[in-house]
Amino acid sequence: MKHFNTLFLAFLLIGAVLTFSACNNGMVEPDPDERTLVVTFENASLANYVREQLNLATNAPITRGELLRLERVDLRTEMIEDVNSLVGLEHATELNYLDFGGNPVTSLTPVAGLRKITYLRLNQSGVTDLSPIREYTTLTYFNANQASPGISDLTPLSQNTGLQTMILRGQPLGNDGLRGISSFVNLYRLNLRSTGVTDLSVIADLMSRGAFLSTTPGASELGSDPTLNLQDLEITNCEVLNPYRDRLAGEIEGACRVPTPGGEAGNDQTAVVFGDEALANLIRTQLNLEASAPITRGALQALTTVDLRTLTSLTSLVGLEYATQVSSLRIDGTQVVDVSPISGWTKLTYFNANRGAAATGGITDLSPLLGSREFLQTVIVRGNHFGDAAGSVLVQLTSLHRLNIRDSGVTNGIVTSAIQPLLQAGALQTTTPGYTAADSEIAIQGNGLTSAGVEPISLEHFPNRVPLSF
Repeated sequence: MKHFNTLFLAFLLIGAVLTFSACNNGMVEPDPDERTLVVTFENASLANYVREQLNLATNAPITRGELLRLERVDLRTEMIEDVNSLVGLEHATELNYLDFGGNPVTSLTPVAGLRKITYLRLNQSGVTDLSPIREYTTLTYFNANQASPGISDLTPLSQNTGLQTMILRGQPLGNDGLRGISSFVNLYRLNLRSTGVTDLSVIADLMSRGAFLSTTPGASELGSDPTLNLQDLEITNCEVLNPYRDRLAGEIEGACRVPTPGGEAGNDQTAVVFGDEALANLIRTQLNLEASAPITRGALQALTTVDLRTLTSLTSLVGLEYATQVSSLRIDGTQVVDVSPISGWTKLTYFNANRGAAATGGITDLSPLLGSREFLQTVIVRGNHFGDAAGSVLVQLTSLHRLNIRDSGVTNGIVTSAIQPLLQAGALQTTTPGYTAADSEIAIQGNGLTSAGVEPISLEHFPNRVPLSF
């Protein structure tokens, strides 16, 4: 009996060791009985698709064991568009490819535990919350193109540092949401079209760490696709990309694009002569060029913001005529009175030439701004003595939400010749695109306008008018 007990204990010990070893090596198999359990799919179209992929008969039960053979779900290619639930796929733990683009799916909760997925496409779906897949770590491709109402938080994807392609068109990210990609140093393709992004600092930081470059792993597979799609964006700092432009994996499309086909502006290597060497030096700094290096017409296409406030003796803008992608120009504090070099600019949204209350002279011709008449939202020209003659120009700037013409020599006539028609056209109102309470106004102080003179633009006539100071 004693010998029997000893043998029994030995067998128990050996069994325990084998079980522990199997567990530690990930060898635990599902309970055979669980493999036979039938899985319920909430959506019949998805169930039928799965049966077809697994070569099961029509209406055959789908078991957990069968789902272990499923590695790919591609509803978009099969033109299936009526799947509204992924319930059932939670047992397809070998799945590595999931595409339900164009289907009205709203929740990722059923696939939260699928940790082998490398390709996830949910474009034109109803998904808004990525938190169910916060434990994913293996994604290399993610596509949320025009998912609606949209995804604003990408941080649940932060563990997927191997991501190479992200298609985020139409997602309401803005600059805050874009920070969610800051760990994706292996990206070589990113579509940010219509995402509300204005600041590319996150992108430049990723480039400094190896993303979006010809040396980024996998970048050779980019083909003809742009490495960055920035269409329909109002980017304010394209220049942060300049140190990396000659090493990019592919083209930039939309904002910040420097065209490369022969004959286009971005490929023009003609050296530009500036009318002021201090201006040339400042531009070299912005473009990360060496001192005395030639500045080409093509290089100037990379500028989107030009701030010349530090050049207090500057009198000439000659040379900037080739910087046609600029959207923001500040010459306040300078001595510039001739802005004709920017007459060919067509994308300007912000113009500041404030000379202060005590100034004399200044800019008398505002017509060079008309190239950007469809885009200009802010015009600050205080202290420039153009008088009522400027009304014929100002009246055409129908996107304005901020106009400062203080101390400019205008009279009551400017109200009826320019400001009233602008209000009638929808400008200078709280409903005007770009309006913010802090940065929208009509400022006409220092010109001697009277209460009677501004009565045509009173709140009684225009209840949504921006604040008026006269």
